[in-house]
Amino acid sequence: MPKTEEIRDAWNKMAAYFERWAEPGSTLVAQSLLFLMQLEEAQDMLEVGGGAGATARLARSYLPANARLIVTDLSAEMVARSRAKNPELQVEEADAEHLPFPDASFDRYLASLNLMIVADPDAALREAFRVLRPGGIAAFSVWGRRRNSPLMTIQERAVRKVGLSLPLADRSNFHLSSRKKLSRKLRRAGFEDLRMWRQQMILPFKDGKDFAEKMMASAPRLANALAQAEPEDQAHFQRLVEKMAARILDSEQPIGLEVLLVIAQKPVEEVEGEPPAEVEQDGDLGFGRDEAVEPEEVSADPAEVGATDVPPADSNGPEEILPAEDLDLVAEEPQESREETARNGEDPDAAV
Repeated sequence: MPKTEEIRDAWNKMAAYFERWAEPGSTLVAQSLLFLMQLEEAQDMLEVGGGAGATARLARSYLPANARLIVTDLSAEMVARSRAKNPELQVEEADAEHLPFPDASFDRYLASLNLMIVADPDAALREAFRVLRPGGIAAFSVWGRRRNSPLMTIQERAVRKVGLSLPLADRSNFHLSSRKKLSRKLRRAGFEDLRMWRQQMILPFKDGKDFAEKMMASAPRLANALAQAEPEDQAHFQRLVEKMAARILDSEQPIGLEVLLVIAQKPVEEVEGEPPAEVEQDGDLGFGRDEAVEPEEVSADPAEVGATDVPPADSNGPEEILPAEDLDLVAEEPQESREETARNGEDPDAAV
């Protein structure tokens, strides 16, 4: 499990890059959630992991004029950028796992593209539930399935093909990609009335070289590893990344990241002494097969992959991102990943 201080340091370093290149896409992702949060009826909204502040500015336009909006982020650099964009808002540096607000302070809670990054997602969900009022609405988005996310997997495939040595991340950013797993976590925290869906998110790239340059800028850990590699391996890696990206673009498809989105509600009346609905009571405390972390991750920590947000496309994006004839470029999905998907109660070949 990554440490909170490491996550904070990574995003302090990534803040300028995120704001310049990734924030426009992250705002469009959040818009899918804002549209369904019934913000016209909200009085007090909290955005956690608000980044550089563009989503908060958009959320303000959905809220009534007299509604209160508070924004937090773990990164001091992000908070400074958000305050610059939103001088009229209260923007605070805060940990999603330890929010500095009393119980039942808000009727809306938003955490877009950050639950999979926090050190303890279960603690963050408990905090979200705690600060919401009964009947309040929460919205989350996380990375979807790896096989539908070439935006964040092309580089790791190239790493494997070249045979580069890269330290494994503490945990994959894809670890919440299972609908069943995320649903169980939300219900264990106390949420109900879930609405969950997937959508493709894309970023604009002119060509394979443009992709390689932009994504390398978001992957300092990979860049450091490449700097230690032989020149011929560096060149081979660059060619592979450019070729993989170009094949997707040349097939008239964008390069995307699948995202899993969910709207949930805090019950109007809580029943003390009884577990939330659908919580497993088999003695494993929820840490059984559905809690398994996807193995064999190469490039999934926030310091490496960087941009976690891109504009939404068709919600039922193509099952196979690369054309079938590109089998020479695409590494087979690890069998363990498919087996884990099946264990989580999902069809490993399903498109949604």
